[in-house]
Amino acid sequence: MQTLKKSFLVSLILTCFVAKVNAQILILEKDVLDKIKNSNTHIVVSSNNFPDADKYFDVFKKYWTVTQSVDVITTEELPDKLIAGDTYFSLETKILKSDMNSAMFFYLNLWTPRDKALKRNKRFSVYDELSLAHIQISTHGKPHEHLIPQFNLDGNGYTNNWNPGTLKNFLQQLTALLRTGKKFLGNDITDKEQLKLLKGLTIYCPEDDFNTMNAFGKSDKYTDQEISKLFDGCSFSYKILSNEELQDKILEDKEPFYYLLYLRGLEDGKMIAVVNSRTGQLVYSTTERSFSHNIKSGDIKDLSKAINKN
Repeated sequence: MQTLKKSFLVSLILTCFVAKVNAQILILEKDVLDKIKNSNTHIVVSSNNFPDADKYFDVFKKYWTVTQSVDVITTEELPDKLIAGDTYFSLETKILKSDMNSAMFFYLNLWTPRDKALKRNKRFSVYDELSLAHIQISTHGKPHEHLIPQFNLDGNGYTNNWNPGTLKNFLQQLTALLRTGKKFLGNDITDKEQLKLLKGLTIYCPEDDFNTMNAFGKSDKYTDQEISKLFDGCSFSYKILSNEELQDKILEDKEPFYYLLYLRGLEDGKMIAVVNSRTGQLVYSTTERSFSHNIKSGDIKDLSKAINKN
């Protein structure tokens, strides 16, 4: 038992302190927009048959507007669909290892093929990709490494707060970065003007915010009573929605609203954010290198204080 606990703690240490400082959405090359605006974008999937596949594809086609077109290809088709200058999105993992343990991170990778990848009869691998930007994805559990090649765009159940709705907002954030020429949004954001609005509005919370992981790596969920304690004394109204309800509310876009996004398993640790559902803009965010993988009452109190200051 002690060995298991020690192993998990080592993994947490690796996650929190070995990984270099990063951002949830990060531009990796210079002048990316100029390089890709005349390209076509291909969404790479293991197969076209996975949960909400059509919704994911529709979001890419509607909200990824910085290139000439968007289509979907499979990994089997990829070697024959590599085109110089074109861009590709694929869900990938990064594994960082120490002598004692390892940590795995998920991200949506925007890349273009390196010149050597375009040679005939060349076996393609991730080393043939020139990464242009990453969108880090919150994780829920750690898959066995032998399952990695089977990951599809939905993350095969190992992702947290990742669905076509949040994808829409992440793509909007990435697009905004490309158009402004910034490298990342920043890990600590307080938009005073929009935070003022939250005093009279309801902040929506997806169920995934309340997924938990214990000291042995076992996944669970907070109980209703525990969730109530998290928000005890907070200065704003909140409403919990199922992940599907929040996803549909974002995509239907009947009116703008704000929702609380909790992301765990990032290279920076954990991230708490409040997102404008219509624009994807972060009106509040804070990132913490923490031994806890779970949202805490202190996270809610910090948000409450930020709202009260405005």
